[in-house]
Amino acid sequence: FLIIGIFIASVITTLAFFNLLSIFKIKNTADANLIFYCTACLAIFQWPLKVFDNSMKGFNLFHELNIISLKRSIASTFLTIILALIGFPLYTLIIIRFIPSLFFLLQKIEAIRTKFEEPFVILDQKVINIIRDIYEYSLWVFIVNLSSSVVNRLDKIIVSATLGIEQLPIYVGISRVMKIIIQINGMLKSAVLPIASEISETRDSLLLKEIAVNGTKILNIIFSSVAVAVFLFSKPILYILGGVALAEYSSVLQIGIVLLMPVLCRSFLNTLLLGTGQIIKMQTIWAVASSLLYLLICIYFIRFYGLKGAILSHPFTHIIMFAPWMFIVFRNID
Repeated sequence: FLIIGIFIASVITTLAFFNLLSIFKIKNTADANLIFYCTACLAIFQWPLKVFDNSMKGFNLFHELNIISLKRSIASTFLTIILALIGFPLYTLIIIRFIPSLFFLLQKIEAIRTKFEEPFVILDQKVINIIRDIYEYSLWVFIVNLSSSVVNRLDKIIVSATLGIEQLPIYVGISRVMKIIIQINGMLKSAVLPIASEISETRDSLLLKEIAVNGTKILNIIFSSVAVAVFLFSKPILYILGGVALAEYSSVLQIGIVLLMPVLCRSFLNTLLLGTGQIIKMQTIWAVASSLLYLLICIYFIRFYGLKGAILSHPFTHIIMFAPWMFIVFRNID
């Protein structure tokens, strides 16, 4: 993660130093360069923080991680709003917003230290084999997460480079609303991984299928309720977030929600299978293929449909990749 952070920081610094921001239709002003330099510095520290998130997940500290993440988000948001109203410049807000992350990092370290009561192990052959298995599994999961990051990071670069930086706030605003639904869905299923691992150890396939069916039903009810509420009140929600400029795209948000509803029902089962490790390699191939397809669809939709196409490219990718996912699951699952 540190190496990735340094690489990203180097790319950002190069763009700002050699006045290459015009590639993304950004004016090469002193303030713009300063913002990019601040972002580069934070990239080096932001990526290693993810290590502690993964460590907490590895120790099954999902409850503690969700609480700490929620407190960090609330603190960062309120701190940013207050300082913005006071009149702090943008580059200082970027740095100050990162401060709560460092503070709550100490809580993550303490939670891990408390859980990890025996810091030393004897490296016999059995332990080495376990570490090798963990490394192999983690490598596949890392590729899956990296593929997801492609979708969540490169989309903004593509929109900025093709449509202009002035269109980015509208794209981010609407995409965030759709991703909030996905994030709620993700938080509700975050505790599935340890349960799936335990069941996989006992090889109780009947219990696994029972949890898969009932868990999917419950999660779909919760997700559908949130999605329907956002669909019905899309215009006032967008108006509150961004005024008239954002509210004009309420119909696009509604179309995106309709497209996402049938495919996100797979999220619980997908996470359950990820925890068992039964088809981890096939899931990785599917995730990489989805990311590459998304990039192609995003570029194609932007060319013909502009900003609306960019917003809907993500839901359309889910729709297209839903059938291959179903094929993989029902052909390989025990």
